[in-house]
Amino acid sequence: RFEAAMSGGGVAALARLRAQGKIAEVSLGMNDAAYVLRMIRESAPGTFDSVMMAGSWNLIDQDGYEVLLECQERNIAVHNAGVFASGLLVGGAHYKYAPAPEHIKAKTAQWQALANAYDVPLPAVALAFALAPEIITLCAVGVKSPSE
Repeated sequence: RFEAAMSGGGVAALARLRAQGKIAEVSLGMNDAAYVLRMIRESAPGTFDSVMMAGSWNLIDQDGYEVLLECQERNIAVHNAGVFASGLLVGGAHYKYAPAPEHIKAKTAQWQALANAYDVPLPAVALAFALAPEIITLCAVGVKSPSE
């Protein structure tokens, strides 16, 4: 799919629609930071207005660091999703939609201990971290119910 999107396919069509004023922005959304980075680097400057990274910039996973740097260099807004690591950072037991492995549970426990030491809820720490880089313009958070 990458090759189809990049070789004169979907991305070029979206760029034409933007140039014609039919759409406001060309955005990219993926849950794999390596593919986001590849698409940005293999595109002409100005191709993408924003990207949504899912699960690549949170307290547990910082695989999106290079994406943030590249987006900052190219002035591409970043929308961050998956900031609670599949719910793990709000008390869940799953990470990347599977039971969390022990090393991930241990990392979460360390963050929880730090949050407790400063009397700050872990979800607040997670959200603050997710929004800390200036290039991140918004975070998408998921909830199960209106009360959440």
